[in-house]
Amino acid sequence: MLFYMKRVLLVGLFLVIALVGLNLRYIDYDLVPPFAETNDEFFYPWAGMTWIRTGNPVAWSWFPAYPTRSVVVKWGINFPMVSPWLEKPPLYTLIMGTWMVINQVPDLFDVRLSLVRQIPVVLSLFTVLFTGILATYVFSKKVGIVAAILYATTPTLVLANRLSLTENLLTPLVLLTFIFFLQQPKKRYEHWLQPICVGICASLVVMTKNIGVMAGVAVFGWYLLQKKYWSALLVGLLVSIGIAVHPLIGWLYDWDLYRRVMADYQHDFANSGLPQLIATIFLYPVVGPKNHPILDGSMLLGYLLFFTSPLWLLQKTITPEFVSIREKIKSFFYRTSFVTPIQWKEKVLLSFPFGYITLLALLASGDKFSFYGWHVYPLFPFLIILVAKVLLDVWQSPQLLPLLTLTLILGSSAVRFVFATLPREVLYRWQYVLIAVFVLVLGTLVLPRRVKRWALLGLFACFIGVNIYASIHLRSFFPMMEQPWR
Repeated sequence: MLFYMKRVLLVGLFLVIALVGLNLRYIDYDLVPPFAETNDEFFYPWAGMTWIRTGNPVAWSWFPAYPTRSVVVKWGINFPMVSPWLEKPPLYTLIMGTWMVINQVPDLFDVRLSLVRQIPVVLSLFTVLFTGILATYVFSKKVGIVAAILYATTPTLVLANRLSLTENLLTPLVLLTFIFFLQQPKKRYEHWLQPICVGICASLVVMTKNIGVMAGVAVFGWYLLQKKYWSALLVGLLVSIGIAVHPLIGWLYDWDLYRRVMADYQHDFANSGLPQLIATIFLYPVVGPKNHPILDGSMLLGYLLFFTSPLWLLQKTITPEFVSIREKIKSFFYRTSFVTPIQWKEKVLLSFPFGYITLLALLASGDKFSFYGWHVYPLFPFLIILVAKVLLDVWQSPQLLPLLTLTLILGSSAVRFVFATLPREVLYRWQYVLIAVFVLVLGTLVLPRRVKRWALLGLFACFIGVNIYASIHLRSFFPMMEQPWR
């Protein structure tokens, strides 16, 4: 009973953190990012509401695959309207269309961002909640709490979660897939229920975005490695159904048109330039177009830790007395390393983001990707979990170089966010403030152990406070524009 009470209290804490993040995302949500940051936000409500009402999805597209289009000028933008619109899997489109119908939006050009963006903002509540739960399953409760706080308050994530894009549905579904997968079935019926839940979630992922198939591939592979063949079969069957939905829609409407649209995708994203995905990620840490960068230290640290995680997170060993003689002999001849019993959870955590980024590197070149930073949104919870893990490790055992590294990345980012909202005449004082941050952080090393931990905890609270402050004042350093009425 006490165990379940503690679990309920932890989930309740995650929910409170998620509600704080929800409130931050609602501040100026229809103004920042600005109108026309990406016109893709109108894809889904237009196609969804026309699909539900008439049975024929209508939206805009510049792909030459569509034989006819009518260009409509609205809000100073040219929208080439096509039908049937077959570019995306159906789940997010139907959700947005249903939302428009519920709110009785009469016409395509009566769709407002203030209505459209409510869906991704609400979805972000589940993303924060699931990020904390997944981090808890893989590492510990403390890591889960820190990860949830970081995801709820980081300015880049606050901005990203406002855009109405498929990735903001894909992300919580991926997290839920791996939460179900990491459950430990105890009762007989749970051994069947778990892979069914995993398979359904993984199927919904691929019905949200085709590249989301990597979630299904990852859990399918893990079931095979665990020799749970029936579970792998169930997941494989359910994911296959999800994969078939989009082509089936294309076949029902116009198979030749569907094939040409998919060919246009390949041409625009895979054949548009040399592959330079990883370089592009670091060159343009963006929310939307690359001319609107928001340089966030939390995200930079997350990327650095993510790409190096196989070199530090998975290189753990256990002491020889816990290893059998057979394993020692095997290690000697095959040069294998001993692994901790929990290491498989860490590998599960990394399997989707590394598989996803690999598939994205194969499907999208740097030339186009630099303009579409939202393709990496599903990586963000995994980056934040790794940041939370490292922050907690440094807090438990603070040392000079790790603290200096965190101060250089996170401290300078926090100073930048604060000064971005201040008048220009005080901008030159940022150097003094950053020096003070260095003195405060490094000065904690000379304190007694208990005092040191409280001091570092206070500095972390200040960092979160700066994130919240920056998230509230995003309009001070990010373009702001209201959607025109005409």
